[in-house]
Amino acid sequence: MGRWSKKLAPLFIEFAGVKNGEKVLDVGCGTGSLTFALARAADVGEITAIDYSSVFVEEAIRRNTDPQVKILQADACALQAHALIRAIPLSEAPPSTASSLFARPERSTQIL
Repeated sequence: MGRWSKKLAPLFIEFAGVKNGEKVLDVGCGTGSLTFALARAADVGEITAIDYSSVFVEEAIRRNTDPQVKILQADACALQAHALIRAIPLSEAPPSTASSLFARPERSTQIL
């Protein structure tokens, strides 16, 4: 979402239909803008935010003040969640990664 995160995150979260108590995986969290908006907007059980970039992960960890948010440098295919929230086109992920991601969650949401 980048520079549009503050305006788009609430709409994206509403569209995703995250339910109370769910575990949510934010794939490609970057510096955490969507992650932190989700923590403020929804009563989720747990948020795991991952990114491959150690630089982004370090910044997101530095910015995090919410104990329900776990931020990790990780491969998305190794984690599971009830809902998958991502704001990047599927075309930006390698085909094997994309198919693995959508095979695991019980429900997934994407915006192209």
